[in-house]
Amino acid sequence: MIRYLFIVGCLSATACQPEAGPPEGEATLPSGVPETAPAADPSDIPASLEGEYRVAGAGGNEVDLPWGMTVSIDADAIMLQSDCLAPEWSYALRDGELATRKVDKELCDRAREPVEDAAIAALDNAVSARRTPTNAIVLEGEGTSITLYTQ
Repeated sequence: MIRYLFIVGCLSATACQPEAGPPEGEATLPSGVPETAPAADPSDIPASLEGEYRVAGAGGNEVDLPWGMTVSIDADAIMLQSDCLAPEWSYALRDGELATRKVDKELCDRAREPVEDAAIAALDNAVSARRTPTNAIVLEGEGTSITLYTQ
């Protein structure tokens, strides 16, 4: 009986400890995602997102603006550029699972185009990354997506 109480006491003490979270501003994948989640076709899962991209579409709409919309991705951040609009996200990618966290920064003071709002929503809500047969990278989540082609 004493051994049982000791074990229950130890488990209770460790269960009540606060869980260490990510540093502020850093995106992390949900803890329930296994380290090696099985993929339907591993060739569709990009190993890395790093690169310079042209935004071909967002939210189901083709980008048709008088200026280019681009995305730059490095090891730690995703940066959207559309005219003077330049929001940024930190991100984490593992086996096609994606987590993004918007970086607070001031954006340009002009009305946004609907496709810009769609691109921002897609990057705010992205939970997965995949490569298409045409070699595009698609970031998807919560009913929206953004399609990127390398420049």
